[in-house]
Amino acid sequence: MQTALVAKPIVAARPAQPRAASRRGLRVVAASKRDVVPKAATLEEQISAMDATTGDFTALQKAVKQMATKAGTEGLVHGIKNPELRQVLTEVFMKDQDQQEFMQAVREVAVSLQPVFEKRPELLPIFKQIVEPERVITFRVSWLDDAGNLQVNRGFRVQYSSAIGPYKGGLRFHPSVNLSIMKFLAFEQIFKNSLTTLPMGGGKGGSDFDPKGKSDAEVMRFCQSFMTELQRHISYVQDVPAGDIGVGAREIGYLFGQYKRITKNYTGVLTGKGQEYGGSEIRPEATGYGAVLFVENVLKDKGESLKGKRCLVSGAGNVAQYCAELLLEKGAIVLSLSDSQGYVYEPNGFSKEQLQAVMDMKKKNNSARISEYKSDTAVYVGDRRKPWELDCQVDIAFPCATQNEIDEADAELLIKHGCQYVVEGANMPSTNEAIHKYNKAGIVYCPGKAANAGGVAVSGLEMTQNRMSLNWTREEVRDKLERIMKDIYDSAMGAAREYNVDLASGANIAGFTKVADAVKAQGAVPTARPGECWNQMLGELQASDRPGKGFGLIFYGDSITESLRGTDKCRDVCMKSKTRSSCKGIPQVLQKYFGVYRPGVMGMSMDESAHLLWRLMNGQIPRVNQPKTVVLNIGTNDLTNCAWSAKNAIKKQQAIDLNTPGIVARIQQSVGLLLQQMPATRVLVLGILPRGTGSGKGAKLGMNDMTWPSHYTQGIANINALLKAYADATPRVEFIDCGAAFIKGNKIDANLMADAVHPTAAGWDKLAVCMQPTVAKLMAY
Repeated sequence: MQTALVAKPIVAARPAQPRAASRRGLRVVAASKRDVVPKAATLEEQISAMDATTGDFTALQKAVKQMATKAGTEGLVHGIKNPELRQVLTEVFMKDQDQQEFMQAVREVAVSLQPVFEKRPELLPIFKQIVEPERVITFRVSWLDDAGNLQVNRGFRVQYSSAIGPYKGGLRFHPSVNLSIMKFLAFEQIFKNSLTTLPMGGGKGGSDFDPKGKSDAEVMRFCQSFMTELQRHISYVQDVPAGDIGVGAREIGYLFGQYKRITKNYTGVLTGKGQEYGGSEIRPEATGYGAVLFVENVLKDKGESLKGKRCLVSGAGNVAQYCAELLLEKGAIVLSLSDSQGYVYEPNGFSKEQLQAVMDMKKKNNSARISEYKSDTAVYVGDRRKPWELDCQVDIAFPCATQNEIDEADAELLIKHGCQYVVEGANMPSTNEAIHKYNKAGIVYCPGKAANAGGVAVSGLEMTQNRMSLNWTREEVRDKLERIMKDIYDSAMGAAREYNVDLASGANIAGFTKVADAVKAQGAVPTARPGECWNQMLGELQASDRPGKGFGLIFYGDSITESLRGTDKCRDVCMKSKTRSSCKGIPQVLQKYFGVYRPGVMGMSMDESAHLLWRLMNGQIPRVNQPKTVVLNIGTNDLTNCAWSAKNAIKKQQAIDLNTPGIVARIQQSVGLLLQQMPATRVLVLGILPRGTGSGKGAKLGMNDMTWPSHYTQGIANINALLKAYADATPRVEFIDCGAAFIKGNKIDANLMADAVHPTAAGWDKLAVCMQPTVAKLMAY
């Protein structure tokens, strides 16, 4: 094999300008340092000057950090127009400003999701929720080396999201592993797993342990110690790790053996296992194969194929090897392989025999360097150089080594040499600056979360086989992998076309919206509503929650319920105007029908189901004198807010349909909390009442327009039907729908609901008559 000295003409000179791209994430540039210490050219000189003149070294450090923080925040939100999204990213930076790789990943996703938040603003709070991991586990790993010396490493498991399934993601053993890298990989894994169409959440783990140069016995002892800690947090239905960099078949075997030894369970708690003890066909090949299958779908859409395409591949591990193998099978020309020390260039492309020689070499010794590859035609370039600099025609680049391996200067070289596609076999191998260059040059960028999802897809298939106690053939697994990669491409491209964005943004959108809709369906985190009204009602409840006192019947809800209180110092919910109903006579209705039960009213204007849930979780449930019955009336404000931003009736109805599972789930959570904390209490759930679509001054709140049916009709019917089914199946819960009493012909009766949302005294009389028999029955228990 020749050296680079023999082959200078094949290597292009890198651009003369210095590399501006940070190889480890976002660049943080401080503002002018002259603002802190005039006449000092460098930071070191500034520190010396400050220390010599004032002795205030701490003050300078603080000032420089503030400037760097400001610049970093501005870099993170650059180009983000939505003020709420800017705020989310600013909060991420202030909490995690030392986690460069993680911030790079969050920004990349946030930028691509901007059109989603314009069209579906209700998903923005869910993005804020998703960027915070559900759980981060850090632990010590102590082990003995062959000399009997104690060694200590740090272990991680980031369980990021379980919205669509158990946490799923690899374990990485490498000296570079830290919390930032683990969070970035786990965050990316959420959307990658979502794209596979399989029920898998997102997670990632690993350690700063380096298996290279270690004996098998040392690796075994480390893996056993690592699993002794990790096994407390994983199971086949909770969190299913797999392999990654530094964790291959050997390590998975040691980890699985220790898990089985400790737990006495033989389950599919790990994937990437050997086929003799529960592994799947094509698991080692899956990531590399998947990258090739993904770009093949891209090319088919353009009427092209891989045959004859000149490809640069980086890396020499499983991903790169099997990427190259399938490329050769498809008729492509593979020009390079590499490792961290340099790369090998085959001018005429690797033959199958030459590639097999590399695979045999790595199989014999996984730590073998690519420089050990023997070939009369190959050229080796060392000095940590990368194949992107090759001065030859390139059609497709496959970065399959590690994160941030293609920076801005590398991207410029690929563009210069005619590269048309970049297909990421590794996780986030392109810096943000490089991606910007791709987009500007018209390169089709296939992001890792889509292109390298083949590995986790076959891991998911391995999980399925383990649960079903089956072993699919190689052909069956490959067929399923090909179908999954096509589905991933179709969903990414479908989202790209719907939102008029590129393929990479389409992949982010398709992955995110599936997870976001799942989060909504399962019930979002309760939303706080403290304030004067909350304090007043809490005080009333606490004052009554004493021996010999207490409410026998409590009404919980929004402004419809609050009107039972009448006008008071808390909030003038019943002000007389054209857009609001009068409270006159409503408190008297309460006393007329329910006064005998010592009623209490806990209604708050503008409350949605999430607000009520927060109130119940934060003190608005009696502890001593618990009521016999609770009446729950909530949900109409949820409909207002999810439909308000939609542009037409069809879009409004679609928005309501998408939000229906979440609304119902939160109401069910509220009922469940009441039942749990008040074991003798019964709950009456009222159906959501008919409501206006909005016009004039009351448009935003959906008031005034009495038209019925409307875009709310089907959504209200669906929610009420689900609530009725829940009540029918739940002991101590009743449901009643009184909405029909408010409809007169094809209109909402203005005498009963003057503003098309809030019942008048006459409307409340109808409502009380409707619910009174059920309340009496529940109070009689």
